[in-house]
Amino acid sequence: VLKEKEIGAILTFPRVVKLRGLFIDWSQKKRIFDPSEFAKILPPELSDFFASLVLAEVDIVDEAELAYAITLARHELSILSIKEELTKLSVKMKDLEEKARDKELLAVQKVFAETARRLSDLEETKNSRYNMLARQKSAS
Repeated sequence: VLKEKEIGAILTFPRVVKLRGLFIDWSQKKRIFDPSEFAKILPPELSDFFASLVLAEVDIVDEAELAYAITLARHELSILSIKEELTKLSVKMKDLEEKARDKELLAVQKVFAETARRLSDLEETKNSRYNMLARQKSAS
């Protein structure tokens, strides 16, 4: 999952980006993921972070449940990514408004409106998606 472009575009926290990059490089040389082997190559600033991820309690018992959890996580990451984008756009709009750059402000407002619509669409589908996935999960 970490190798997918879509996930890389969403995960923008510096430690996560660095850990993901190291994992992708490391996994190209290894066929089977061994957390203890991977931990050996990590710089000190990522060791504790990785350990906390590995030691996190996970209640996933089968592949169907894992697929369910991944789908839900992707959906949530998409929502968070769009919210972050909206925050950046609102800061930009405020700056343009203060500088009285009306033409540029209008263009950014249009992008903001489209981005807000995307967020709304995602949030509207959230409950129906969760319900559908929950039904699939319980059927398997």
